Amino acid sequence: MGLLNVVRETGPRCRSIGWRREGVLLAIILSVGFYAGSLRAQILGNKPLAQWIAQLDDLAPSQRLMATYQLAECGPECSRALPALQRKLDDRDESVRIGAARALLAIDTTGREDRAIDLLMEAVTRALSQRGGIPSVQAIRGLGDAGPRAQRAIPVLQQASHHWAGSVQSEAKRALIKIQGQGR
Repeated sequence: MGLLNVVRETGPRCRSIGWRREGVLLAIILSVGFYAGSLRAQILGNKPLAQWIAQLDDLAPSQRLMATYQLAECGPECSRALPALQRKLDDRDESVRIGAARALLAIDTTGREDRAIDLLMEAVTRALSQRGGIPSVQAIRGLGDAGPRAQRAIPVLQQASHHWAGSVQSEAKRALIKIQGQGR
């Protein structure tokens, strides 16, 4: 009803629109909104979804990583990208592997992406085991974004929450809160 009042009060032309025309106008507005939502899954940023999927195979790691970020932003609407992202879990560049794992977790919210959680945990554990190693904040953030699906990462994140690097500590604490469902 609020939208109809806005339409009625937007100008002299709109005031003369009857209820029947308002219903048609409302249907058009809702259709455009629905179409725009489904279009989001087809066009991310300034490229079609197919181009972002193809960019996952670019020679430059920075381009592959950018594609993982864009696909993660799209979320479940970009499920067509899942097979390509699963292949990127074996990428030779660790940042791309981490980006692909985060994108998989953002797109597939069913909890079937155990391999992505394992990869993120391994990246954090490996860095923690190296003297002076700094775990990837992106890997820690990815575990936090997985929420309760990453319950098994709690011990690793608790260890990271005592790391000497402040950014690692704070991100690990944030991830623990998200996983344990606190602070809502």
